[in-house]
Amino acid sequence: MCIGFETMSVLLHNQTALSAAYFDIRVCHPHADSYKDLTLKQLYKQQENEKKRKYASRILEVEQGTFTPLVFRTTGGMGEECARYHARLAELLATKKGETYSTTVSWIRAKVSFALLRGALLCLRGSRGNRKIATNIHETDFEIERGLAGLS
Repeated sequence: MCIGFETMSVLLHNQTALSAAYFDIRVCHPHADSYKDLTLKQLYKQQENEKKRKYASRILEVEQGTFTPLVFRTTGGMGEECARYHARLAELLATKKGETYSTTVSWIRAKVSFALLRGALLCLRGSRGNRKIATNIHETDFEIERGLAGLS
C-alpha cells in the first residue's frame, strides 16, 4: 500500500549553471500484506527502484536534470536516498543561515512531516480550495520554529 505524490521539480544552483532537480515522493505502509516478506531495507530499495524506472531516464535525457525518489514509511523513517538528500539539504541550509545542523535538520523533518500529512489528508478528503503556503527560508528563524513545534 503506497501513496504517491506528483513529481516536483526544484531549480538548484550548480557550479556552472542552474539545473533542475526532480523529486517524487512515496509513502509506504511497511506492515501491508504485500511487504510482509521484505526487510525495511528491501522495501525502501524496491520503492526507490520502481520510481527510478518510471521517471529517471526521461528526466536525465529529456529534462537534463537529476532525479531523487523520496520514500517514507507511514510508521516513520525514510529510504537511503531520501536520508542522504535531507542530510545534504540540512547541511547547505545550516551553512547558509548560520544555524546548527541539528536545529536545521529538525526543522526540515517537521516541515516535511506536516507536508506529508497535508498531502495524505488531501488524498482522503479532497481539496477545500486553493491554499498555498510558501515558506521564506531567508526570514525563518529555525530555533524559534523548532520551539514552536515542540522539537526542543
